[in-house]
Amino acid sequence: MAELSEAEASERRDEYWRQVRSLGVEPAGKIFVDKQPLYTVYLPAVAKLFPEAKILFARRDPRDVVVSCLRRRFRGNTLVSEFTNLERAALLYDAVMMLADIYREKLTLDIYIHRHESLVEDFDTEVQAICAFIGVPWSEAMRDFAETAKRRDVRSPSAKQVRRGLYREGMG
Repeated sequence: MAELSEAEASERRDEYWRQVRSLGVEPAGKIFVDKQPLYTVYLPAVAKLFPEAKILFARRDPRDVVVSCLRRRFRGNTLVSEFTNLERAALLYDAVMMLADIYREKLTLDIYIHRHESLVEDFDTEVQAICAFIGVPWSEAMRDFAETAKRRDVRSPSAKQVRRGLYREGMG
């Protein structure tokens, strides 16, 4: 990636957007969110291919993340197989977060670190900060995300939790 020419980077960007469109999504003129926590390991590629990207980096108490991952049924791949064992899940989480810290030091990406606990404690303040970061206007309707999710096809291992709304039971 370090030696990729601008022409090659452009080809790879075009391929990425072709893949997105092949899934029935037209991203032109929209804020496009590609949400996948394990994409952290690909941040150097993001920096090379999408240097203007804004990265909303979610941080949460590591204990809560690891327990949550152990309880979810993820679609299988090499990385998520680590979420079937407490020690391996904790080691993977730690390694990815250490890598993220290195990337934040070395890469020139625009990164906002969002704390889940802050969202639970003060939803409006945290979401307003996120909106300011990504450049969208705050709306009070954002408070109704759980009701909106109930009407939509949410394809995430945490869909049930999203539809439930914010709660403190998963903290600590």
